[in-house]
Amino acid sequence: MSHSGRLTVVSRIGPCSPVPAGEGLNTRQILLQDRARVKLLQSLIAARQRRAQPLDSLAESSTPVSYGIELFHTNNYIVKVGFGTPTKGETLVFDTGSDLTWIRCEPCSSEDCSRQMDSVFDPVKSSSFLDISCNSADCSEFKLSLQGQNPGCTSSVCDYQVDYKDKSMSAGSLGSDTITLTSTISVPKFRFGCSHNTRGKFGTTSGVLGLGPGKVSLVSQSEAQLGKVFSYYLPEQPSSTGFLSFAPDVTADVKFTPLLNLDNPSFYFVNLRQIKVGDGILPVSGSISTAGGTLFDSGTVITRLPPDAYAVLKSTFRQAMANFTLADPEDDLLDTCYDFSGYDRLTAVPSMALVFGGGVQLDIVVSGIMYGTSKSRMCLAFAPNSSPTDYIIIGNKVQRGYEVIYDVGKQRLGFKVIRP
Repeated sequence: MSHSGRLTVVSRIGPCSPVPAGEGLNTRQILLQDRARVKLLQSLIAARQRRAQPLDSLAESSTPVSYGIELFHTNNYIVKVGFGTPTKGETLVFDTGSDLTWIRCEPCSSEDCSRQMDSVFDPVKSSSFLDISCNSADCSEFKLSLQGQNPGCTSSVCDYQVDYKDKSMSAGSLGSDTITLTSTISVPKFRFGCSHNTRGKFGTTSGVLGLGPGKVSLVSQSEAQLGKVFSYYLPEQPSSTGFLSFAPDVTADVKFTPLLNLDNPSFYFVNLRQIKVGDGILPVSGSISTAGGTLFDSGTVITRLPPDAYAVLKSTFRQAMANFTLADPEDDLLDTCYDFSGYDRLTAVPSMALVFGGGVQLDIVVSGIMYGTSKSRMCLAFAPNSSPTDYIIIGNKVQRGYEVIYDVGKQRLGFKVIRP
């Protein structure tokens, strides 16, 4: 916490991460998990657009991202925040695609609790912790906001339990306590999930910090103190650190694109208008970018485009890289890969930019254009959606090198160049 309004952000798989190195995944595993997350996001968005299918019914085909099951195994980012009085530090994955914040709590009856890197939070030891009663307005609000994800009434306390097709599970009670974000910022009576029983792929982190725009998210609950504005800077390299800021410096040079109101209260949407490669401009399908919107997501790694837009991007990029040797595809997801063995720097990679509504341009740094862990195979960090009607998703790879400012109160998203 080197800055009064910032938390240090590290890549979960980088050398700065407190997560044990043995938890790291190889490139193929990361991409498989990324593909699962994208499939899930597409399902959740479509269900909320239709207003017909409750989220819990999706458990038959996918894993609800709001509870962070698969998030722990993607190339995501973690921060450490405090809960309770006195403050107890917990290491969390932060996610703009989740509303609910939850942590493991005592009594914790599953073996997963013993794997957690931080000691499990004990509500009894916090003088400011309060259970949320079953018949309270808070319990009703959570039930409405989570759209059937089972806050219930097995006792006088508002309970929740989420079951997943892969047999993962998170169950516990809803409570409130002080959450300490930085040395100068805390939110009293913050409502969150206190998980007493977990099973499955949760890893050694303590839970999820939900930064979505929904009513139960940290962003909404801290509106009185923080004004619904936050930002993050994702470092260009896993060996570097970034930050998550709850007091971003919104200077005059920050350019903002509007956040779209698409009746999806748990996600952030913008309008992607163009993709630039070198001196060329590639238009994005109007029916997708205007009617569907583009999801801006901190948890997805690889940016997904409509199949026709990706085909044009791939062809244009390959033409610009004609002097380099193509390598084998990576996991059938990334099909434009190159062997850069013998090159010290990737200076020949063509410039790329994303142009959003209002003419706001995000110039992608070279480390955001290419994805890979070895010079013998570096791939274009874009992939096609499986269907033309799927939503565009802007992944965290292309966001690196920028402070991304979410001004939720004014419904806008901004970018500021950060150079180490």
